[in-house]
Amino acid sequence: MTISSNQKTGPRAINYSIKSDDCNSRDLVLHAVVRDIIKWIDGNLDVNLRVDVITRKSGYTHWYFQRRFKEITGISIADYIRICRVINATSALITTDKNIMSIAMDNGFSSQQTFTRVYRHYVNEPPGSIRKAYCGEPAYVENMRSEMFQSYPFFQSRETTH
Repeated sequence: MTISSNQKTGPRAINYSIKSDDCNSRDLVLHAVVRDIIKWIDGNLDVNLRVDVITRKSGYTHWYFQRRFKEITGISIADYIRICRVINATSALITTDKNIMSIAMDNGFSSQQTFTRVYRHYVNEPPGSIRKAYCGEPAYVENMRSEMFQSYPFFQSRETTH
């Protein structure tokens, strides 16, 4: 038996699936909570997301949920949020004429400096360079999304479509 959860976020659909023979019933519940939290995070990337608020929303203790989230997905909650924000910001960089400060604020970063620092960490390029190199090429965002999540087993079954 496979449990799936489909989510529509913007122009892409996301599917997370778990095979029940890999988990006991308690793990199935926790996997479902993790999927629900991921959906909630995906829908709230533009606001100030704090890990303590997210873990409280899960219904588990702060440390337990953080540890289990990372065990299940292969990535910490904070890293997941940052990667998603960087991907969304990249889409705005290459498909809009908004200035970098506005893109940073729209994607939940506290300042342009924080945005640039985080962006460089994950993309190895400053946002302005990516804008110049890939302006008008939305396929770059899908490639970036695939590359950023490829090393995390939980997201390997994540299907994206237009």
